[in-house]
Amino acid sequence: MKSTRLLLPNRSNLSAGQAVHLNEILAATRSLMTVYILRDDLKRLWFYRRPGWAQRAWSDWFEQAQQSGVDPLQQFAQRLSVLARHCGPMPPCAEH
Repeated sequence: MKSTRLLLPNRSNLSAGQAVHLNEILAATRSLMTVYILRDDLKRLWFYRRPGWAQRAWSDWFEQAQQSGVDPLQQFAQRLSVLARHCGPMPPCAEH
């Protein structure tokens, strides 16, 4: 599997060898590791059951993205922030 394809699946779907290779790639590139970690953190936002906790997690995620020093990640966080303001409380599943 090519290195770029290792970044796409969830870590739980990788074989042991693929997971080792992914760890080597992430260790070599700080920015890539930051984006990869924040990607997984962002996915978790949709599973909060209480809106207040979801909002706190969103605020923490946004702050981490802004402080990351990774320009594309900072821009992405800004875009999400604009969408969040227009779409209402995050995440929608918190209403369940």
